[in-house]
Amino acid sequence: MSRKWIEGIIKKQKDNNQGIALVTAIVCIGFVAALVSIILTTSLVNFKMKAVNTKSKDTFYSAEQALDEINIYLQKVVSDCMSSAYLDIMNNYSTYDSQKKTELLETKYYENLWTELGVQNAGGAVQRDKYDVKKLENYLKDSTVWHYAPGADEDYYGAIIMAEVADPTDPTGEKKIEQKAGKMVTYAKSGVVLEGLKVYYKDEKGFVSVVKTDIRLSYPEFDFAASSELPSLPYYSIIADEQAQINSSKSATLSGNLYANELTIKGGNSSGEKVNVKTSDDDTIIVKYDINIRPNTVFSTGSGVVVWAKDVIVDSSSAEFDGTLQVADDFNLRGTSPSTKISGEYVGFGNSLTDGANSSAILINGTGTSLDLSGVDKFTIAGHGFIGASDSEYPTASSFAASNTNKNTFNADELAKAQDLATAKNNDFLMGESLAVKSDQLMYLVPAEAIAVNKKTGRTTDLSKNPMTFKEYEKLQDLIKNPTAEYEYEEVASDVQVSSLGTDLSIYLATKLLNKKVVPDVEKVFVRVTDENSGGGLVYFYMKFTNVNKAEKFFTAYYNNNKEVVQKYMNSYLSEVDIHAFNTLTTVANAGPVLIGDQDDEEGFDIEIGRQSSDSDYMQKIHDKYYDKYKSLCTSLVAKNDTVASVLKPVGFAGSFEDDVAEKQVIFENIVSEDLLKEFVDNIPTTPGVAYNDTDESAATVAFNKVGNTVYIYDKAEFASYGMGAKPYGIISNDNIEITIEAGSKFDNLVLVIAKGNVTINRSQFKGLVLSNGIVKVNAAEAEVQANPGEVRKVLAMGYFNTSLSDKSYTVARVLREGNEFIYSSLDPKGDTANLALGGLISYENWSKE
Repeated sequence: MSRKWIEGIIKKQKDNNQGIALVTAIVCIGFVAALVSIILTTSLVNFKMKAVNTKSKDTFYSAEQALDEINIYLQKVVSDCMSSAYLDIMNNYSTYDSQKKTELLETKYYENLWTELGVQNAGGAVQRDKYDVKKLENYLKDSTVWHYAPGADEDYYGAIIMAEVADPTDPTGEKKIEQKAGKMVTYAKSGVVLEGLKVYYKDEKGFVSVVKTDIRLSYPEFDFAASSELPSLPYYSIIADEQAQINSSKSATLSGNLYANELTIKGGNSSGEKVNVKTSDDDTIIVKYDINIRPNTVFSTGSGVVVWAKDVIVDSSSAEFDGTLQVADDFNLRGTSPSTKISGEYVGFGNSLTDGANSSAILINGTGTSLDLSGVDKFTIAGHGFIGASDSEYPTASSFAASNTNKNTFNADELAKAQDLATAKNNDFLMGESLAVKSDQLMYLVPAEAIAVNKKTGRTTDLSKNPMTFKEYEKLQDLIKNPTAEYEYEEVASDVQVSSLGTDLSIYLATKLLNKKVVPDVEKVFVRVTDENSGGGLVYFYMKFTNVNKAEKFFTAYYNNNKEVVQKYMNSYLSEVDIHAFNTLTTVANAGPVLIGDQDDEEGFDIEIGRQSSDSDYMQKIHDKYYDKYKSLCTSLVAKNDTVASVLKPVGFAGSFEDDVAEKQVIFENIVSEDLLKEFVDNIPTTPGVAYNDTDESAATVAFNKVGNTVYIYDKAEFASYGMGAKPYGIISNDNIEITIEAGSKFDNLVLVIAKGNVTINRSQFKGLVLSNGIVKVNAAEAEVQANPGEVRKVLAMGYFNTSLSDKSYTVARVLREGNEFIYSSLDPKGDTANLALGGLISYENWSKE
C-alpha cells in the first residue's frame, strides 16, 4: 500500500461523523439520569426531614399541651388556696384590722399552697420545700398521660413528668438527677416557684421532645384595705340588721341593693286593696332568713335582680321573680290563692337529708295555688321536702299517762318515750319529692292494711288504722306485748301486700333491732288534741326510708298506682291553671321528683324525675358553692367570687345556717365600729354649729346639731344661711332610739342614716342609704326608696377638724371599720369581689427545649 492511499483512508475516516448523535444522546441521558437521581434523592431526604420536623413539632406541641394541662391545674390550685384563705378571714371579719387581715391572708394562702402541692412524708407532714410531681401528673388528660404496654417498648407513648434537681452526691452542685419530687421555693409577696419541671413526650413512632421550665405561681395581691374588697355601701338603699318592713298600702318601688335579716312585705289595707311592690332591675336583695310576702300584696322583681334568702313565703299573695332566685331552704306557697311566677334562674341549694330547715324544696301548702315555671331557664333544687311534724303540738306526759292504764304494756322504747313526753318533740322527716303539694303527705302514711296485722292469720283488725288514738295505741302495744295461740300482732308488717303500691313495704322501709328482733322502722308522730275520745291525742305512723333513693322511688310508685286519688287531693290545693310546665329549653337538676303540669292536659300532672336525682356529689357541690357565697354575703355583704372557689366549705362550717351565722347583729357590727361611732358623736359640741378643735374653722366642712347622742349633719354654707332651718344631709345616731324620716320638706336633702336603733321612713320618696342595727320600716302609702351612691359618698366625706387626728379631718366614713375607703369604693353593685386573672398568675421561667 502506498502511503498516500493510507493517508487517504485516514482522512476519509476523520471526516466520517456517523453515530455521533447516538453518543451525544447517551451522554445526555446519563447526565439527566444522574441529575434526576440527585433531585429525587434530595427530595426524598427533604421529605424525610420535613416528616421528622413535623413529628418533632407534633411531639413538641404535645409536650407543651401537657404543660398547659398542668398550668390549668395550677390555676385551680391558686384559686382554691386563695379562696380558702379569704373565707377564713371573712368568717372572722371584725376580729382583725385591715393590715392584720392582709398579713393573715398571705400566710394562710401559702400554707394552703404548700399543703396542696408539697410532698407528704411518711409521718403525714407536708414538706414546704418540695413539690410532688405525681400530683401534677394526676391532672393530665387520658390522651396525654403516659400509656403503658408491657412487653412492647415501641407502644410506650405519652407524657412523663419529672423534676430535675441537684445530685446530693456532687459537691459542685452541677450534676443533675431526675426525681418525682422537685424543689419548691417560696418568696414573700412574690409567690412560689416550682423549679426544674421537665416534660418528656414520646409519640407512637418513637419521636421524643423534652421541655424544661420553672413555674412561678405569683401571689395574687389582695389588700383588705383596698376599696375593691369592700361592700358597695353607696349602692344600697336599706341595710337592716333585724328586719326590713315594706308597709305601703298602695305601692312601693325599691331601687338599689337591700340587706335584711328578714324582709316582710305587708301591703294591703283595710278595704282589701292589694299593694304593688316592685324592685328595679340589676339590684341585689340579700335576706338572711325569710322573705315573707303577706296577704293582699303583689310583689315583683326586675329582670336583672339577684335574690338570696333562707326561705321565701308567698302567703295569700302574688309574686313574680324575674332574674336569679337563690334559696337556702324552701319556697313556700300558703294561705288562700297564692300565685307565683318564676323566670330566669331558680336555685334551691340546701341539700340536707336529715334537717328539713336546711333542705331546699318548693312546697305548695295553700289552697287554689298557681305556680308558673314556664319562664325558668335553669332550675336546680338540691334538697327534698320534709313533713313538718316538729311543729305538731306534742302531748304532755300527764295526758299520755292518763290514757295508759298499764304502763308495763309498753316496750322499753315506747316507755322511755312516754316518760319523756314533757320535753320531747316530734321530728321532721324526709319526703321523696323536691316539689311537693301538702296533700302529698298522705302518701307517706303507713297504709292501714299494714298496721296491727295478726301474724298468725295475716289479717288486719279494728286497730288497723292510721292515725289511731292514744287509747288504741296503748291497746295495740298491749296485744304486741302479750301474744296468744290465736294471735301475734305486728305494729307494722312490711311483708303484707298493700293495694296502694301493688307490692309490700319491705323494699322501702328501714329496719331496726328491737327486743332482739329486726322490725320495720317507722316514724311515729304523737299529736295532742282536745277530743276526749282520743285519750289526749293521736298517733300517726309515717314511712321511714332506708335512703333518699327509696323515698323517691316510693313516691313515684305510689303516684303511678294512685293517680286519680292523688290528683283529687291535689285539686284542693292547686288552682284551675295548676302548675305550668318548664319550657323546652329549661335546664333541670333536682334531687327528687318534681310535679309539673301536663302540657297536653291542664288538669293532670306529670312527674319530672330529677336529672341528678342519684348524684349526691353533684348536689353537694351545688350546696357548697352557693352556701359559701351566701354566708359571705350575710357576714360582710361581699360575695366570694365563683372563680376564686367553686366548691369549698368555709373553715369552721358548723352544718346549718342558723348554727353557722347565729348572731342577729352581724352586718352592722362588721361595717360600723362601735368605738369610732361613739368617738365621732362625743366629739361633736352640744351647741349647734361648726365643729372644730382649734381656731382653724376653715378646715371644717360641715355643721352639726346634736340631740342627745344623735347628730344631724348639714352643709356648712347652708347652715350659715338658714341655721336650724337648714335641711340635714345625714343623721348619725349612737342611741338605741327610733329615727323617723318624716314627710314634708325638712328631710328633702337627707341621703344617709347610720343608726343603732330602728328607722322609719314616712316619706313618699327617699333617695339614699339607711344603715340600721334594728328594724327599717317603709310606711308611706305610695313609697319610692332608691339608692343614691354619688350623694351618699359626699356625706361620707363630710367631717370636722380635729388636731389630735393625723389627717386632721374626721369624716363620717371614719365611723365605719374601713374608714375613708368606703368613700372611694368601686366594688360592683352586685357585691362580687373583682375577678382574679388566674391565667396571669402562672408564668414560666428559664424555659428551654431539648
